[in-house]
Amino acid sequence: GILTPGEGFEIVGEARDGAECVAMATRLKPDLVLTDLDMPRLDGIEVARLIMQDAPLPIIIFSPSEAAHRKNVLFRATEVGALDVLLKPDMGSVEAVRRAVTEVRRHIRLMAPIKVVRRRPSAPAGSDAVMPGGSKIVRLVALAASTGGPDAILRCLRGLPPTAGWPILVVQHMAEPFIADFARWLEQGLRLKVRVAEHGA
Repeated sequence: GILTPGEGFEIVGEARDGAECVAMATRLKPDLVLTDLDMPRLDGIEVARLIMQDAPLPIIIFSPSEAAHRKNVLFRATEVGALDVLLKPDMGSVEAVRRAVTEVRRHIRLMAPIKVVRRRPSAPAGSDAVMPGGSKIVRLVALAASTGGPDAILRCLRGLPPTAGWPILVVQHMAEPFIADFARWLEQGLRLKVRVAEHGA
């Protein structure tokens, strides 16, 4: 299997559906919760939301790649407090399966030690200056984030005064397939023009 005691992992519970996953996570308090996006009764996003409201734990959600793009899974997941979304790999060859297992194990080891906090439901969501002597001061906002960053970035940017008018630069550690979706998701959430940076822009 993907997780075996011989690899340093212990499976403390296996849930048959989303509701059971929430109950088991709350009761057993594992180091990390792995959940699927598509489950009976509650989907992976709702599972993450409920766990993070009541008994916060590091959570990784597995998603089919087509669903991840269609449903903005990464951004919805991090918005409710999940740490990451892993795309379900192509299982067409032994080598693909081996790579997928290695990647999942690596993610689990990276994510399990991360300290998470209770997540409450989100509330809906300048000009240049001149120094003495004529030097121009250009004001801008720069944000950088890694795991779990999209929701934090959205919250920070929502807190800016709407009349600030400063350029905003965002650096987000993210898999290539999600970058364009991330820009669209920010644009919808902020009602600002958001573009993926290009070399020389």
